[in-house]
Amino acid sequence: MRPRFGAALSATVLRPLAEQLVQEIDLRPGAVVCDLMCDGGTLTPFLARAIAPIGVVVTIDTDLELATQAAENVLHVSKVVPKMSDGATVALDDG
Repeated sequence: MRPRFGAALSATVLRPLAEQLVQEIDLRPGAVVCDLMCDGGTLTPFLARAIAPIGVVVTIDTDLELATQAAENVLHVSKVVPKMSDGATVALDDG
């Protein structure tokens, strides 16, 4: 599946918003964070860098392929776990 948001919107709106969001929240290396409805994974790399090298990013979308693509883009930075949601629930592992 192709991301819901195109490259132009991601580059001009979503990427600057993601960068500002991560700067404003107090993320530390080793944290576990979630990119809920990750779509094309615009927020995922900012989260991964903020919690690297020992943190975990959980990418979640209603399309597992999108969550997996977002995860694959940052595997070199941090541990990433793609998960699928049915739009109402997400099956997450304990811990």
